[in-house]
Amino acid sequence: MRKNNVLRKYIASLLLFLLFETVAITLWKAKGNLFYLLNFSYIGGCLALGTALFTAGKRYARHFLGVFEAATIH
Repeated sequence: MRKNNVLRKYIASLLLFLLFETVAITLWKAKGNLFYLLNFSYIGGCLALGTALFTAGKRYARHFLGVFEAATIH
C-alpha cells in the first residue's frame, strides 16, 4: 500500500510528460518534421523531471526548472 502512495505523488509529472509527448507525436506526424518530436520531448522531459524532483523535495529542483525556463525562453 505504501508503494502505491509513493507513486501517486508523481502522477502530475507523468501526466505532464505524456501531454508533451502527445503533442510531440501529433505534430511530428501531421507536419512530417522530426524537430517537433525532439523539441517537445525535450521540453516535456525536462519539465517532468523538474516537477518530480520538486515533489521529492530535492534542494535544487527549483534552480533546475529556472535554468531550463531561461534557456528555453532565450
